[in-house]
Amino acid sequence: MRVFLSILFLLPSLGFASVSMDSIPNILFYTQRSLNSNIVIYEANFDENGILNPEQPIEYYWILLEEEGKREDLTYTENKLAYGLEFEKMNDSLYRVIFKPDESLEFFLCLKAPFLAELTAQINNIKMKLSHVYVKSKKQLVLPKVEYVQFFGIDKYTQDSICEKLNY
Repeated sequence: MRVFLSILFLLPSLGFASVSMDSIPNILFYTQRSLNSNIVIYEANFDENGILNPEQPIEYYWILLEEEGKREDLTYTENKLAYGLEFEKMNDSLYRVIFKPDESLEFFLCLKAPFLAELTAQINNIKMKLSHVYVKSKKQLVLPKVEYVQFFGIDKYTQDSICEKLNY
């Protein structure tokens, strides 16, 4: 089941943008943080034939809700330490995806049909189709300290909505 949500942060009258997930055609999931309302979008990256791009099967970038929904690339540091991904091609329709900040987390990107991909994860021994991630952090001098991460999605076996939490 695809996530059809509108994300609203704070009040539009305060100048914060909203983003409709419907407007992002190949969205796999998004990451929301406690430190501000900006989000990272993770989209399946297809070629013109609907096949996953073998160089970078997932494209990811900021949506700066605090700046009227502006799109921006992650910085080098954000990519390496916080939100970046690495890919390992298993076959033409399956990729192993590793989150750089926690390489123990393993995800799989599967091409289900042309222009249709699904990202699955196993968190706390529960296999889920991931829809979004919430990162609770606290500010420190140099880099924020992650307290916990919540993973939201659909249980692959029961089809129930679920949330799994990892403490750091």
